Amino acid sequence: LKRKFNDIKKKMKLDEKGIKNLIEKLKKLNPKPLNLNEKTNRKIIPEGKVVKEGNTFKVYVDDKISYFLKLNSLYEKYFSSPLLSEKEKRFLTKKIERAKKVIKFVEERKKFLERVFQEIIDYQKEFFNNGNLYPLREKDIAEKMNVSISTISRAINGKYLITSKGLVRIKDLFVKEFKHSISRNFIIAKIKEIIKNENTPLSDKEIAKKLGYFGIKISVRTVNKYRNEIGIPNSYLR
Repeated sequence: LKRKFNDIKKKMKLDEKGIKNLIEKLKKLNPKPLNLNEKTNRKIIPEGKVVKEGNTFKVYVDDKISYFLKLNSLYEKYFSSPLLSEKEKRFLTKKIERAKKVIKFVEERKKFLERVFQEIIDYQKEFFNNGNLYPLREKDIAEKMNVSISTISRAINGKYLITSKGLVRIKDLFVKEFKHSISRNFIIAKIKEIIKNENTPLSDKEIAKKLGYFGIKISVRTVNKYRNEIGIPNSYLR
């Protein structure tokens, strides 16, 4: 290393003091200037927005990129020009196909993100109505969409949506347990929803079990009580 410094001194015509000053300046430089400093504040750009439409919430992913990302029609016109050689046509064909693949990838990414976000919002729609969050894992969304957990994790990582409750980080919609107290009316509404969507009539025990999947732990007797209150007959009479 000393020999290299001597070579640098000779080439740059520096004395001992000059080479030391140079080394000190080099030490202050960032060897990886493109690395992002985690402490640096970065502007959050939302991926899209959540809009209430009737009784549902619809996700719209920002399509600014796909809007501006279009194939220049001039290149396709050039392709039919008799002035182009076969070699130039092959080159142009290759570039056009590559551009089309990029555009297709961006469009498919947008559609996939919309599907992922919509599944999450559909599951957590009560959050936008009354602030309640259901227990939800990335695994649940992955299984529903038939993709890997890592695919879902990458899709939501660092993503935000504009909602009626402000800017929401999508990862915050995944919780292990309820973040708010559960009202009696909320539980009754959930029982109604479960019965409405049943394929075959469910017993009170089965309803209690399904409520447990949503983090609502109540006894079979309580399910029976609430069901009778809202005038829904038992599984044998439904």
